[in-house]
Amino acid sequence: MSVTIPSQSPTQGNFIKTVYSDVNSQYTQDTQSLILTNMAAVNGEIVNLIMTQIGSRPFEPEFGSAVPDLLFDQPSNLTIWVMKNKLFEAINRWMPNVQFDYQNSTIQPLVYESGFYFRLVYSVYGIDIANIQLDLHITM
Repeated sequence: MSVTIPSQSPTQGNFIKTVYSDVNSQYTQDTQSLILTNMAAVNGEIVNLIMTQIGSRPFEPEFGSAVPDLLFDQPSNLTIWVMKNKLFEAINRWMPNVQFDYQNSTIQPLVYESGFYFRLVYSVYGIDIANIQLDLHITM
């Protein structure tokens, strides 16, 4: 499976104090910084949550989402509805600082790439930016 996240640049002219930080899971010596802050850190946490299969993490067997299991199901309205609900449950349980916007978030099948396109809309407590969008292409 692979995940593609478009690169994001910080907004110029706006100063946002650091509230959230995390280690960059896609770090290489050539590219980005090792420590992510604020929206980039939260985006990384959401991607890690989405891509972690339930039962795969030692000492935390309930952590993760059902998305990796559902990627192999036939793309249908029912699969998308279940995937969105399971994702909503996982974010509410494991990331209480994130307010997931269920109505404006979408999941669409990628017919020719055998995967799904996610547009997740959310807000984060402590970061005064409404309707943050995270676009993901998850393929098998």
